[in-house]
Amino acid sequence: MAEAGDPLKLLTEAITKGLTIALLDEAGTEVYGLGEAKTLSFRRPSGQSVNLPKDTATRVRAALPSSEEESADQIASAAKLDLQTLLFCWLKRELPTGEYINAAISQGTAFVSVQLKGAVIDLLQGKGDQSGLVIPQPSEGTDAQEDAARDAKPKASVYVPNRADFELVKQLYAFTEPIQLMDKDKALRGAKPHDFSNVRDMVKDRIQAVKNDLRNGGKGLSVTSHARPAPEAQAQKRKRGHDVPIIIVSPSPSSLVTMANVKRFLETSQYEVGSESDRAEVQQITHKRQLGALSKQAMLAKGSGSEKEVKYTILDSVETLERFGDWDRVVCVMTTGHEWQFKNYRWEDPKALFQNVKGVHFRWANQIDASMHAKLKSWNVTEYQLQPNQRHTDKSIIAEFWQSLEQWIAAHKPQLNY
Repeated sequence: MAEAGDPLKLLTEAITKGLTIALLDEAGTEVYGLGEAKTLSFRRPSGQSVNLPKDTATRVRAALPSSEEESADQIASAAKLDLQTLLFCWLKRELPTGEYINAAISQGTAFVSVQLKGAVIDLLQGKGDQSGLVIPQPSEGTDAQEDAARDAKPKASVYVPNRADFELVKQLYAFTEPIQLMDKDKALRGAKPHDFSNVRDMVKDRIQAVKNDLRNGGKGLSVTSHARPAPEAQAQKRKRGHDVPIIIVSPSPSSLVTMANVKRFLETSQYEVGSESDRAEVQQITHKRQLGALSKQAMLAKGSGSEKEVKYTILDSVETLERFGDWDRVVCVMTTGHEWQFKNYRWEDPKALFQNVKGVHFRWANQIDASMHAKLKSWNVTEYQLQPNQRHTDKSIIAEFWQSLEQWIAAHKPQLNY
């Protein structure tokens, strides 16, 4: 049972036991963004709540000690991480390091160093021995005079993040373009796709000539290379035309992505609520697959000379699926995290379902639900966070969605026409 006076134990207890952490502003009203909050309210198993300022220091070190043996003065002067830094690190634990640091700067929150991030996340989940990262609690019998004498001694100069500096940086970011931090994979991918179709056109005639020569047993170029294809080839082409991938969205009214707005969202990378007049039983969308979106093996199989327009069918019910397709064509299911959605599915168990299709969940970034996040993670569902008032970020989120989905199809259902 966590002690009311120990912020670290309150936070780890809430995370490991799935207890509620409410964000409160100065008036005590619940808010949904860590930047707006001033206080963290921890709900205890007994039903009581413990409120602490979000900048309350914990016993977690901001940096590991330089030596195994530390004096009492060194321990007392060690820089410590506060509650909001630990909570933000936990909420963004699945982001790549560069994106996590960028999000922390935008939020005005200190970030955990790259060297300590993994150890801090394990500590908050109660995994492993992280005793070197945590400053022990002072003994109850510490003499008050000794404490006063220790405090009177000069302390070593230690860098402690200044909250005023973070607020200033946050204001500066409001007037300038944010710094886009990238990992090595994104940096190598380039800012935009390059079109090498001119190279393909240069060698197209030569390649076609070689193909025709091989088709005729190497006895010269065929004069009938433009003849009508065989009936088997035509049948195979018609068959491929029907192998259009299917995406199922949730029929729940609480879902951010519905049949009323899914077409505009996935085709134009612009989120809007949509209206009932835009709702259709089936939606057909077209997505332009970018160079480099697939693995090397898939690119060799599908051809990577240029971009390719790929069609997808969107629907939201099993009844519609029975009329317009089959489960072998389903590549993605968008879920709100409620099991009732999967009734009458081929796989009604969520864990079995998302072993056979790509699972996706869209939510607002300021809606924090630790229990829902844990459930979706156990189902193998990928979460995407939409910013409520920053529509310019939709494009990067949708680009990440398409890249992830196309890689999943290439690995699990390469026979589809994608």
